[in-house]
Amino acid sequence: RYVAFAGMAGLPDPDQALVFTITPRAVRKVSISATGAMPSSSVVDAVVSDNGRFVAYITFAANMTATSMSGPCIYVVDLTMV
Repeated sequence: RYVAFAGMAGLPDPDQALVFTITPRAVRKVSISATGAMPSSSVVDAVVSDNGRFVAYITFAANMTATSMSGPCIYVVDLTMV
């Protein structure tokens, strides 16, 4: 039912973590900062839980939290909360 993937070159948002829902057919951006900004760097991997509730992704973006991070960070998003 769910597929999580990192955006890639050629897509409108290549630096995003995305979830594709098979029924209904929909693509949802999940790598959005608390301020609503897109990642400032690449998302390199994304996975979704079996029930589609949680998505985890790895990014090098420094703008995903209020505190700037360096190096790759793992984020987990509860899709029922966004």
